[in-house]
Amino acid sequence: MNHHRISAIRTMSMSKRGFFKRLYEIHGGGELLATLSFDGAFGGGATGVVAGESWTFKRTGFFTTRVALRKATSEFDDGVFQNRKWSHGGTLTFPDGRTFSATTDRWGRDLQFVAESGETVMSFRSRGKLTFAVDIEVMQPSADVSLFLLLGCYIVAMMSEESASTAAAATVATMA
Repeated sequence: MNHHRISAIRTMSMSKRGFFKRLYEIHGGGELLATLSFDGAFGGGATGVVAGESWTFKRTGFFTTRVALRKATSEFDDGVFQNRKWSHGGTLTFPDGRTFSATTDRWGRDLQFVAESGETVMSFRSRGKLTFAVDIEVMQPSADVSLFLLLGCYIVAMMSEESASTAAAATVATMA
């Protein structure tokens, strides 16, 4: 699968493989397009593979998190996502100065990447309450579609895991 083929696919879906595994698959056009696997049971490091390229995601920070994105073969960041946790979203900045806003709904289930022009580039919409499934729509195909795809899946997966952790902590607290 190459980048041009992925750019031509407008709708995709993401699902989690296994209950305890932190492995996600992205399907579109009847094919497996990409995978995202987290490093270990906890933490924010992950590796995504799409169109034969491997990308790494390294999360740092606690209240104000930052995610460095880079090709697995690179020593330099190919992009940085700065999370704005309290204002629902963040900003993706590329080394050439281009920026894209990432907006989330108030429940942290949906995500959109928006260009500086105000046009939505890609959206991620969670569906289902008991299972993890995400519908992905490409509105503006670009050379960066693979990176938006993996980063969006990474952010949605992290939001889902954090939401589940918060719900579990709240349940335990009410039982005490």
